[in-house]
Amino acid sequence: MHRVGEVDADVQEGQDFPKLFATWHYDWSTPGTVAMTVTESAYAAKGGMHLVRAAARAGGGSDVHGIWEMTAKNFSANFGVVVMRVVGARFFSVYYRRVFDGVAAGER
Repeated sequence: MHRVGEVDADVQEGQDFPKLFATWHYDWSTPGTVAMTVTESAYAAKGGMHLVRAAARAGGGSDVHGIWEMTAKNFSANFGVVVMRVVGARFFSVYYRRVFDGVAAGER
């Protein structure tokens, strides 16, 4: 965590395998929305983003919509982008369902 404000934060995230790191600007100033924008990365072009919107659903639960726009900076990252375009919708659906179900259950 580089910086945390009232409605935004600058965060470095990464993983060991494959070795990927990026610095993101998170913005949650719009209720129900979190926008994540790449500010620095060896694999993703600056300005790439994830946007997640959540809204209460009549009768309980939530409707969640995500947008993912990323441009790769090299061949291996481009391969990753292609894979995410093929499996990303399913991957993110499962991932966010687990995250939000955990939040609703008070686990996160």
